[in-house]
Amino acid sequence: MSSPLVSPTAIKVVGQGLNSSVFVLDPASGRILQLSLGGTLLAQYRIRTAEGAELLTRATDFAVTEEPLRIFITTPQGLYVATLN
Repeated sequence: MSSPLVSPTAIKVVGQGLNSSVFVLDPASGRILQLSLGGTLLAQYRIRTAEGAELLTRATDFAVTEEPLRIFITTPQGLYVATLN
C-alpha cells in the first residue's frame, strides 16, 4: 500500500467469489482504495469535482457499481457520481 489508511469510515465488497474487491473510503486521506480479498492494493482513487476540489475529503458514504465501474459519493452538499475508465 502506498500509504496507510488514516481514518477509514466505510467499506463495500463488490463482485462475487474470487473476483470480489473490497473498497475502503478514507476521507482523511482523500481516497478510496480497492483491495483484493487477500488485501493486495489493486487501485487507489482520488476524485475531484469539475471545479478541482477534492471530493472524497468531504465524503460521508459511497456505493460502487461494477459494469461500468462507477462510484457514487454522498457529501453534506449532495450526491456525486464518478465514472472510472
